[in-house]
Amino acid sequence: MSEKRYATEFKVIEISLYSINNESKPYVNLAGNMCKQFQYYEDIFWPSYAATMVIEDSAENIISTMPIQGFEKVVMEFEDVMGEQYSYTFRVWTVSNRIVKERRNTYTLGLISEAGLINEGVRINTMVKGNTSAVVKEILSKKLNIPVGTIDAEPSATSIKILPTKKTPFTVIRSLCPRTVSE
Repeated sequence: MSEKRYATEFKVIEISLYSINNESKPYVNLAGNMCKQFQYYEDIFWPSYAATMVIEDSAENIISTMPIQGFEKVVMEFEDVMGEQYSYTFRVWTVSNRIVKERRNTYTLGLISEAGLINEGVRINTMVKGNTSAVVKEILSKKLNIPVGTIDAEPSATSIKILPTKKTPFTVIRSLCPRTVSE
């Protein structure tokens, strides 16, 4: 008799938390008993992904010894029911809901994709012109350092010319949506 498998099944391979001072080697693996809850978020209107992760730390005290202060890298690796592996890279943008009880730290890490976090500090002040899909690729690669090979922009028949005054890259891209016609 074969074992039943469900499409929602997955196996956590590793959840690595890196110190800001050393991103070449993980500081700690949060998989197992430390990560108590994980929620992943995507939104069709926001071109980045985010997550929250509840950590229960009774041995490492990483919030103080590391310390966690923001922008730390978190790499999560999963394997789905078909054996394919997926990797997501996040940055810590907040620590909230901290409770210390009986020598146990419990807190929530707010995670966001690196591009989503960098987007908040970048502004576009120069003329943007050309084919809409080419402009989107250029903004993502030059302003947010996203590798061109990972950008999946639908070809467009529309050309634009705008001067975005101090707008974030995602805001500019979102403003192009109503003006764009697919090829």
